[in-house]
Amino acid sequence: MKIVLLNRSNSLEFPGGDTVQINAIAEYLADMSYDVQVINDFDPKLSDNDLAIIFNLTNPYEALIHSKLATANGVPFILFPVYWDLERTIPINAYPNILAEIIKRIVPVCFRDLIKGARYYLKNYDRIKKLGISYKFREFLFRHALINKIIDNAACVCPNSEAEKVHLLAAYSSMSRARTHIIKNGFDNKGDISNEIMMLEKQFGSWVNHTFICCVGGIGPRKNQLNLIKASNAIDVTLVIVGKPSLGSEKYYNLIRSISSSKVVFTGSLDHRIVQALLSKATVHVQPSFIETPGIASLEAAAQGCQIVVSDVPPVREYFQENAYYCNPHSVDSIANSIKNALAQGRPNPTIQKYVKENYQWDIVLEPLLNVINSI
Repeated sequence: MKIVLLNRSNSLEFPGGDTVQINAIAEYLADMSYDVQVINDFDPKLSDNDLAIIFNLTNPYEALIHSKLATANGVPFILFPVYWDLERTIPINAYPNILAEIIKRIVPVCFRDLIKGARYYLKNYDRIKKLGISYKFREFLFRHALINKIIDNAACVCPNSEAEKVHLLAAYSSMSRARTHIIKNGFDNKGDISNEIMMLEKQFGSWVNHTFICCVGGIGPRKNQLNLIKASNAIDVTLVIVGKPSLGSEKYYNLIRSISSSKVVFTGSLDHRIVQALLSKATVHVQPSFIETPGIASLEAAAQGCQIVVSDVPPVREYFQENAYYCNPHSVDSIANSIKNALAQGRPNPTIQKYVKENYQWDIVLEPLLNVINSI
């Protein structure tokens, strides 16, 4: 059986949790003897495939085109929505230019969607035209309707938590008609990382072998590094920020650097195995995001024995239950107190380490996907 995974076009430049998930699914399905390929651009020639898997409704325009290509080629598709309504979740004061954000939100959502859709269509007109698919300009203008259409046309929708499924059901009428199956997110910590630990110590020797906390992920308002840095400044602990600015978050990055104490270290992007080595040394991993589902970096950190501090939001609670230190992402004091409590326990945390390894390794969480595929 030939399966194609359709990735967003900027995933190489701006990798995220969806990138990790896509690569993990591709590797798992290949191990299960499926013929798998990952495509990072629009491909009009999908007819050689038996099944497509489409990801990420956060940017629904590419997902719409992928779904149209699959349908035009007679290829059924599974949808991994990777979705949350970020505007209703991220507060205005999380942005570097609060006035600009207020002005933006005064404009009704429908008008902003018209502008976004028109801009995407005009920017990508030549690419879309070459695909030879049937489309109408107005399809790109009404974001809510196009997401409903993608969900309606999917053979199965696979949210990564019950919380995400409930969130989608509340927002999109098509979810009530859709066939759904929850496929959890997971992690992989296979292989010996002793060489990577030595490389880490050589590159960052000044703090690697002392107590430090870290945060791994794209830098931007959703991840809430602003409040994290304020909290770490108050505690006077070394904080290591791993990652680069997310698309459009350069001003946010400049802001958080400007308020950082001398104990905040920015490493930029690191190779995944180096990140694993860093997590094996960190006492606490902190992910005070306004929303996560649940944050693959937190799973990886727990697997390496870190104490984890995470936001008390439904998808995260669903994954970690009582095995994490929870904080209110809106409160610097709450984040700081949770970090202090986690630091007091030290590392390792064998309880959460055992819990995530027994429940969230990729070969465990992806096994139900085989039944979904075989039923289509």
